[in-house]
Amino acid sequence: MAAIAIGRLGLSVGHFYDLTPNEFTEALKQYSKNLEHQYRENWERTRTQTVALLNIHIDKNKQIKDPTKLWKFPWDKTTTSKEVPIMTQEKLKAFEKRWQEKGL
Repeated sequence: MAAIAIGRLGLSVGHFYDLTPNEFTEALKQYSKNLEHQYRENWERTRTQTVALLNIHIDKNKQIKDPTKLWKFPWDKTTTSKEVPIMTQEKLKAFEKRWQEKGL
């Protein structure tokens, strides 16, 4: 763990040994989040630049307006997701009644 703290997190030896295990875990989580943020930011920039470069060569009416139409990333939100229906008391009672009628 000291190698990670000193090499990756840039902590001094003294600072590493002053941390509690919980503090070290939280520092490591934050470091990981920062790396993920940088990774996504770089790919978002690459996608935006690619769209800009492609649009130079495409007719105005056919240009790509939304970069996600060209290239989707796993972290892009989908607009096709359906909302989960909320189970009301009436629906729950009707479900229980059907369940009991089937003998389940």
